[in-house]
Amino acid sequence: MTAWFRKEEPEDTKTGFGPSRKTFEEDRIMSKKTGGIDSSFGDFLKDEGIYEETTATAIKRVLAWQLQEAMATRQMGKNQMAKEMQTSRSQLDRILDPDNDRIQLDTVIKAARVLGREVRIELV
Repeated sequence: MTAWFRKEEPEDTKTGFGPSRKTFEEDRIMSKKTGGIDSSFGDFLKDEGIYEETTATAIKRVLAWQLQEAMATRQMGKNQMAKEMQTSRSQLDRILDPDNDRIQLDTVIKAARVLGREVRIELV
């Protein structure tokens, strides 16, 4: 059996199938040199021009999930949460929408405080 990414790859003589260990090591080294399979996913997203958008979406999805989990832990419904935040239910729905990455920082901080949490942001 040969690997799909190489032509005429030698068989592993010990097991009788698959490419040899040397082949995988050669591919790993070659990938690092050429930016292939082993290059980071972040590099791929940057090359595609979608790194910032993807990162913002991922952060917002995690934030929405954390807020929903904290609400569930405190057994707080959306109506009660909105009331304590002094905002509308529709505004809260926008905050909890994992696909809406256009919310203001002060709104996130207010939601966290209602839940007894804090928001930490840092540059790394």
